[in-house]
Amino acid sequence: MSNGTDPSQMDETYFGLSKKYLIFEVGRISYAVGIGTAVMTVFVLGVSVIGIELPEIVVFASFVICFGFLPVTLYLYDRCHERDFVIAELGHTMVRPVALLSRILRVP
Repeated sequence: MSNGTDPSQMDETYFGLSKKYLIFEVGRISYAVGIGTAVMTVFVLGVSVIGIELPEIVVFASFVICFGFLPVTLYLYDRCHERDFVIAELGHTMVRPVALLSRILRVP
């Protein structure tokens, strides 16, 4: 077992792609779907708090945008960008104000 033929030293590949690359892509997809889910949650909570009844086409369109169009465009934007995990920065930017508000509003 010389010349790099040791199986413990070889990178694992799945479908011809390295394990590290696949984990990285799953992370990108998870961030994109998570941001779409957060946007949809804010939309649904806002509509329920206001108490308006939306037509079914508006609800369906917002569902398609938040769970279809938005994650796909975020994923493709992140793939084509020079730096890695650009959408992760967007996720952190969305979470920071909520965390700050929870600290401010916390009763001592």
